[in-house]
Amino acid sequence: MSYGQVHLDDWLRPLTISDEKLHFLARDFSKTYKYLALNSTAQFLPTPYTKLPTGEEKGTYLAIDLGGTNLRVGFIELLGSDPEPHQLNRRNGAYRLSKPTSNGHIPLDGHLLSSYDTVRDSQDLSNGHALTNGDALSNGHGHPNGHAFKNDRNLSNGHTLSNCNTLSDGHAISEGYSNSHTLSNGHTLSGGHAFSEGHSKGQRILRSHERAWHVEEHLKEKDAQALFAWLADRIAEVVRAFVDDASEAGDVVPNEFRTGLTFSFPMKQTSHADATLLPMGKGFAMTSNLDLGGMLLDGYEKYTKRPALEKDGLTWTTLPNLNIVAISNDSVAALASSTYTTSPLPLSKVAMALIVGTGCNATIPMKPEDLHPSKRAPDMVRTETGLRRPEIVVNTEWTINGAAGPLRKLDLITRWDVMLDEATSKPGFQPFEYMTAGRYLGELVRLVVHDWFVNVLKLDEADLPSMISDRNALTTSFIATSVAGAGSARELAGQLNLGREPDKLHRWIWTVDLAEVLHQATSVVLKRSAAMIAAAVVGLLSCAGEIEIEQAKNEPPTFIGSKRSVTPKNELVVAYTGGLITQYSRHKEGLQKKIDMLLDYVLPCNADTRVVLREALDGTIIGAGVLAGTVWQSKIPIVGDSGTMRVDRQDRFADEYM
Repeated sequence: MSYGQVHLDDWLRPLTISDEKLHFLARDFSKTYKYLALNSTAQFLPTPYTKLPTGEEKGTYLAIDLGGTNLRVGFIELLGSDPEPHQLNRRNGAYRLSKPTSNGHIPLDGHLLSSYDTVRDSQDLSNGHALTNGDALSNGHGHPNGHAFKNDRNLSNGHTLSNCNTLSDGHAISEGYSNSHTLSNGHTLSGGHAFSEGHSKGQRILRSHERAWHVEEHLKEKDAQALFAWLADRIAEVVRAFVDDASEAGDVVPNEFRTGLTFSFPMKQTSHADATLLPMGKGFAMTSNLDLGGMLLDGYEKYTKRPALEKDGLTWTTLPNLNIVAISNDSVAALASSTYTTSPLPLSKVAMALIVGTGCNATIPMKPEDLHPSKRAPDMVRTETGLRRPEIVVNTEWTINGAAGPLRKLDLITRWDVMLDEATSKPGFQPFEYMTAGRYLGELVRLVVHDWFVNVLKLDEADLPSMISDRNALTTSFIATSVAGAGSARELAGQLNLGREPDKLHRWIWTVDLAEVLHQATSVVLKRSAAMIAAAVVGLLSCAGEIEIEQAKNEPPTFIGSKRSVTPKNELVVAYTGGLITQYSRHKEGLQKKIDMLLDYVLPCNADTRVVLREALDGTIIGAGVLAGTVWQSKIPIVGDSGTMRVDRQDRFADEYM
């Protein structure tokens, strides 16, 4: 497609990255990450986590997950690797479950549908309604009595059967299934356990009373005290529901709930339960140096002090206290969730966690010698070879400007990237995030299309549809589903014309050529995002010594697997979560393809290793509960403390709820 002497492909070419340049980007990222780990105080931040979950942790924990878009709150019960039969059969009272919707995620604003409501893929769930027991989900995502899947869906892809008792890898089963049902991929469901991808695992997690809310822009713009007061109100709703159900069932209600928090923001931690906010983006007005746990407890305190609280005409008694046991960011939580729910195999390990949603971030364990001395754990641990300092789980914050050198060196920052950057609240702060993350990709596409329409086609600004003329009007959700999902520009034009603005009906019509510009711009922006994240993943794994990428080649690989003479024996798992990568399947597929290409690029190095993306389904909220259990039940060194912490498990809560 061209206009005069200007061809659309040439216009969009600055947004494309060759395989050779992508290899150089991964290599340079690796070098940059090594430098930041040893020198930066703003990136590659040490967390207090020196030990990952074993899968044996047990207990019930309140889990809170505040992200850039949503808040989720619920109770996570850890069953360990060998749960007792009665733990798998809870259906009433304190263990009634609110289930994921058809996309596998708890919806957005915490309302409940009644039993046996049906939700279909075409239904808009943006306002979010959590499903209760026995709800039927279309397209094989769920069935109230455990009947056969529709459309040949199967458990190995993470879809959900009814009653939503979540399995160790994020799948779910229904009591209605009898033993030894065969799934469409040949695996079997037997005795309430799922067997997926060769990993035999028992059910390890139960989730209950989970609710979710969209964090509206007006909440982000409020001061921290107002935001955390709203957060505390939502937590109190979930705690109230749990307490009421436990009381009705005759269960003992504890005086406090051990709590895990996930915050999707950069933070500095000196212990598991303390976190101080660092400078951040994502549209929040909160300032840095906030005590995140303290702010939450201050907001929740009113629910523990008053003997009777009048609200909506009802009298509510006081609620149990919250004992904040563990705080982490979203990528650390996803790593913990995936580690807990994945049975260890000799040649497979969870190597890192990746977030691709509103923002983009990664977490990876690193050796102490690869970190600045101030980032190393002060405590020694006993190993087979003697005492040594443990690995530290590192929060990379890899989108912050300290890691942007390779982007500039390889001339990957386009004029549209600069325009987007300059219009943000913090220009220059997170250049990699502006090029890859869900909060910004829709706006980037809009800038590209607007530029073509106004400066190449010479269209009148007043005639443009608002999605092209208005800042941030074109969302990433829309381009990733409606635009990228259209089979052709003609199909897209038909869809767009159905929703034209009434005041512009006579001035604007989406022709096939105009729709083609939007279609192609969307494609190259999303593909570039996946490719750049792939380079960052490979660079980070190289930085941590998991793979080798230094060996250069004269020719790029032709296609995935074409140069491998043997099947890889070792598997490095990248646990991923986040709205963009989980809800837009092509993004994950493109990311995996580029990771494979980058490993093939340096053969014979890495010939026996494959890097595999594996979803940490709802890993940010599950990870909050898992980390709370890990800290509570383990003897874990605490960064900044002398000595170690040992917690007595034999207290009242443990006796009642483990």
